[in-house]
Order: sequence, then C-alpha cells, then structure tokens
Amino acid sequence: MIKAEDLRIGDLVRYEKNIITVQAVHTNYEEGFINDKYNVGYNCPDLDPIPLTPEILEKNGWERDKLVSYIYGHNIEVICTPNSECVDVTLKGDTLHRIKYVHELQHILWALGLDANLKI
Repeated sequence: MIKAEDLRIGDLVRYEKNIITVQAVHTNYEEGFINDKYNVGYNCPDLDPIPLTPEILEKNGWERDKLVSYIYGHNIEVICTPNSECVDVTLKGDTLHRIKYVHELQHILWALGLDANLKI
C-alpha cells in the first residue's frame, strides 16, 4: 500500500498486474486517490510499490560497475547488497538515501534534475 502523500505525478506503481503512471494525486479523500494517464481513478490503498531490481536498472541504461553496483552517468550509484530488500543510492560517494521501490528512485532523480521516466 502506498500513501497519497508519498506519490508524485509521473510515479510508477502497480495496480494488480498493471503498471500505472500517476497523472494526478488527490488527497481530499480519506485514504488518497490517484488518476492514471487514461484518467482512471484508483484508491491509494489498492496500489502497490514496484520493487527496484537490477533488471529494472539495466533496462533503463544503468551500467553494472561491480558485482553489486549500478552507475547512472558519472555521479549516481545504486548499491544492491545481496540478500537485502533495500539499496543505497549515492552521489559522488555520499549516501543520499536507502530505498526499496522504483518511485523512490524516481523522486531522487527528479530532485537531482535528471530523467526519471523509467521503463518497467
């Protein structure tokens, strides 16, 4: 389950087996509500985050640097620790945040002014 306040326009989330791109977030409902690109409405409690995987990183142009690291450009690195649900996102060697989901990586990329339109 995802809370409405944790979502931004452009986030990728899952509804049942479908991937949804958030187009609008409404918090005037008790539990939050979003619309997708087809203007279909979804209650936020019905949405699931998409786990961030090495396959998703590679599909989006991230290059494997070491056994557990993926590099985007020259400065951003995602470190995937074996047997861990979380990954560490670093910028120039400094850890920015520990994340688990695609929409969390999208937020970091947007904050840095980078392309966050990921493919699943």
